[in-house]
Amino acid sequence: MSLSLFSNTKTLKFGSQLLTNTLFRNFSKANKKQITLIFEDEKGTQSKAVGKVGSTVLDIARSNKIRLHGACEGSSKCGTCHVYIKDPKFFDLFEEPSNTEFDVLDEVFQPRINSRLSCNLVVNEKMDQMVVQLPKYTRNTAVDGYFEDH
Repeated sequence: MSLSLFSNTKTLKFGSQLLTNTLFRNFSKANKKQITLIFEDEKGTQSKAVGKVGSTVLDIARSNKIRLHGACEGSSKCGTCHVYIKDPKFFDLFEEPSNTEFDVLDEVFQPRINSRLSCNLVVNEKMDQMVVQLPKYTRNTAVDGYFEDH
């Protein structure tokens, strides 16, 4: 039996964490529509980022050179991709956080009611112009000032 990478993305698992197939989301012909996200740093400076519907907030940040960590490469294990969703109307459009995400959010620096892991936030058309606030600090095991290039 051969397994096609694109045939059933919901059956791919990494430990207990369900993986969403980023290649499938980003290269599927069905996902040509793009949206704009607005990333706001701790000083209030805003940067616009364009990305495809079906991508994660982390993927969009990285493809637009927004300095957002993701040390575990999007497996919901580290919390370094922690963000705040500024507007509650957008926050409620996302699926509920999993137990794993709640566990990680318990350990992030300065969690808030609108905290989420950007690797778990898959965007749709309704999220165009959503403001994503970046926290001032993250708990990363790397040396202060280090940022991995993606």
